[in-house]
Amino acid sequence: MSTELLEERQAQKGDDSSSSFKRILDNFFDSQKPRFCPTERAWTPPTDVFETQTAIHIKMELAGIHIESVDVKVSDNFLVVRGRRDDEQHVKRDNFHLMEIHYGQFERVFGLPNHMEIKNVTAELKNGFLLITVPKDMRVRDYKIKVD
Repeated sequence: MSTELLEERQAQKGDDSSSSFKRILDNFFDSQKPRFCPTERAWTPPTDVFETQTAIHIKMELAGIHIESVDVKVSDNFLVVRGRRDDEQHVKRDNFHLMEIHYGQFERVFGLPNHMEIKNVTAELKNGFLLITVPKDMRVRDYKIKVD
């Protein structure tokens, strides 16, 4: 059964589980949209985000970008990565046959959970990848209280 048909049947039945999942995805991806570059269309670098017991790790592909062109900051529980990749080849190109490399401004924004140690975030640009580690606050937050 095609997904379009399934979505149509669920809509007819009033089953909004797929629409609530779609809303969750839309909210996540809306947080990824660039917030600046009003005159220039920003691009978004390919990124992997994964979690371990002690941290959230972000690996962003930034080949050809100088460390001075990258800005990483935490603002209101959002990790914001901004920067710019300039085309350093000053060759006149009359006829492109293929153009897949993005140049200009980029931005990625990631919502952070409340239990992160934002003062201990580390970032390293290595072999064309930006590696960001956001440590978790490992202090116990929930306590069972004995009732006497």
